[in-house]
Amino acid sequence: MTNALRRWAVPAACMALSLFGSSSARAFCRTNTCDPARGENCSVDKDGCRQGGKSLYWGLPVVPFLVQADGSPKNHIDATSFEKVIANAFNTWSSANCGAGKHPSISAMSGGQTPSSVVEYIQGQPNANIFMFRDDTWMATIPGSALALTTVSYDSNTGRIYDADVEVNGTGGNITNGRPTDGADLPSIITHELGHFLGLDHSPKPTATMFITYKSGIGNLRVLDPDDIAGVCTIYPPQGRVAAAAGPQTIDVVSAPLAGCSLSSGARPGSSARLLWVALVLGAVLFRTRSRKRRAYRCRVSPACRRR
Repeated sequence: MTNALRRWAVPAACMALSLFGSSSARAFCRTNTCDPARGENCSVDKDGCRQGGKSLYWGLPVVPFLVQADGSPKNHIDATSFEKVIANAFNTWSSANCGAGKHPSISAMSGGQTPSSVVEYIQGQPNANIFMFRDDTWMATIPGSALALTTVSYDSNTGRIYDADVEVNGTGGNITNGRPTDGADLPSIITHELGHFLGLDHSPKPTATMFITYKSGIGNLRVLDPDDIAGVCTIYPPQGRVAAAAGPQTIDVVSAPLAGCSLSSGARPGSSARLLWVALVLGAVLFRTRSRKRRAYRCRVSPACRRR
């Protein structure tokens, strides 16, 4: 097995949406591997879901995660509280009712806290799925109003996920783990980001946790919509692990920053009130790819790659 690695990055396009009228039910969207930079024919279906590649999934029934030990002093959220929020959000996804009281065949297990705050995947070495706050500085290529970013590393040949790291923007001091009315609701943010962590893209259904926007000041993304449940139950069917495809000897591992959040104003469907919304990233499918043998490179949202 070689160590040939390939990275891609999806530049984030934060969108402020104003929504009017009633919505119709639409299907969930899955994140996939389709990459126009490799000459692949990617398309978008009638619901706006990207098509043409292998859908992403974890090949493990239990996914471990770690929490960065600093927490968020600026937002008065310690690492232990952060860990509980993540565990509860994972439980929301893994306890979804897939029918007849059955649940998705995936769960998570906390490995505790870590001093590391590095977003990376290194093939052939132990990797950790780390949740962390960025209290001091946020990425220059992501808007300062962005609230979160999930980076998923996966095999571009099969769609199997090997690593996922979640960064929460604490620089604004507007994240709350108390009453949702006090600011941007951390449990809602993490529940949404875990959808990306598990392989879901943004849903076109306005009531879904994976929809591109949510109303700031309430915890309405903490509870899954039937659309979200259908998505996680499809990726991880009850009483059966998602089989890891027997891929080629060369693994092309791709790292894609998938989502972020920004504050904007808009109107809720059917309401005349002007409300504060959090707009979650709808990624423009632009890719920059590099590969080398026995060396790991990471392309973040910036066109420049930095060597690990």
